[in-house]
Amino acid sequence: MAGLMRRFSEALGSQIFQGVPTSMFDYFLLFHASEDGINLSRRGGFPSYSWAGWRGGIRLQLQSSGLLGGETLRSRWIDWSVRYPRGEICALPATDSHSVKDSLVIKYVDRRSFRAPPSVTNEATIKQSTYIFSSETPFPRSYPILNFWTLDVSFNIYINRSLEGWAYGRANIVQGGAFSQPWGYVDIDGFEETDFFERPGPFEFILLSQVYRIWTDEYHVMLLEWSDGIAERRGIGIIEQDAIQHSLDPGPVWKEIVLA
Repeated sequence: MAGLMRRFSEALGSQIFQGVPTSMFDYFLLFHASEDGINLSRRGGFPSYSWAGWRGGIRLQLQSSGLLGGETLRSRWIDWSVRYPRGEICALPATDSHSVKDSLVIKYVDRRSFRAPPSVTNEATIKQSTYIFSSETPFPRSYPILNFWTLDVSFNIYINRSLEGWAYGRANIVQGGAFSQPWGYVDIDGFEETDFFERPGPFEFILLSQVYRIWTDEYHVMLLEWSDGIAERRGIGIIEQDAIQHSLDPGPVWKEIVLA
């Protein structure tokens, strides 16, 4: 695997972090199952934010989210920090913009500030971390984890169990019950291996990047599951920008995320 990643890094002209090219880091977080109705299953020992942490075929839709022109990655605002098992904390390795060989690759350094709605106090996204790991609280994983700040929102999700196939792969993001107006959707991960989706909700989503479409403006969101102060991915989806003002409590709020 190390040899394969090295060749991939050389061909792309980008550093590789946990299987993900840093020059396209925000984009590669948006992977989902390659077939509708097929859930990815969690692979232990690897991070949930990387494709390496999941079993099953994955895909990245370059054109359907307006990514061909790079708008989504240029409208990112998260400053990614990495926590290593030995205790180091540092910024995610960036790629020299002159080294990227593919013109479709959006450089990691390209970014735009996040415009929060009037109802949200837009605090600085770089803050001193409140998470401290010591001998009394050992590092929770054998691999690096991400530490960052972004906007956190809460919604219910509705899975139509009366249908076959794709119904168990995609859920509507709603404010109320099953008949509420859908604000977006989430492709869920690991449906068969956890009781997470049996919980009453609301469920927690974080905003990752902005989507520009001809007919509407949206955000990429990640569905999170928390355990002992550490979050893991449980789905990836799309939500309308207007929806964040309708977040259920306690959102919308800026929040520190520790993502394993």
